[in-house]
Amino acid sequence: MRASITLLSALFLILTLTGPALAGEHPPKPTNSSDTTPPRPCILHSVSPHQQEEIFYTLVDALYVARTVSEAYTHFVEDFINHNPATVDGIASSFALILHQAFAAPYGWVHYRIDGFNPEPTAVVDVFQFNGSCVVEHWDIIQERPVNSTSLHPLF
Repeated sequence: MRASITLLSALFLILTLTGPALAGEHPPKPTNSSDTTPPRPCILHSVSPHQQEEIFYTLVDALYVARTVSEAYTHFVEDFINHNPATVDGIASSFALILHQAFAAPYGWVHYRIDGFNPEPTAVVDVFQFNGSCVVEHWDIIQERPVNSTSLHPLF
């Protein structure tokens, strides 16, 4: 997926195609038209753990709720490390609907569900590491619910 389709554009395709199917919620809000322009990267400066937590929740709201991606990426350093094997490092790549979120400096995570991308619902966890005021690293864990699951415990 290194070519022209990044994880971010794949997610927007999923959001567009699945609409209300996303965890039974309302259709996704349209993305902000300014999201077509590259965001300015975060300028690193020292902040307290409490300020990091506030920045994390602002990022989560912009990225997953308001879907103003260019605003969300103002919290990322330009060359942040992205541990998703399907995409490259940096602002040019990345993320939908939140079930859980938490922050414990310097890490924040978001857990959400995507329906309609695979035959079974898919659970996603995004983990963000902060250095001062900026996200410097990202990991995601993606798991499709098995069709014939042995476990009676849900993914969500």
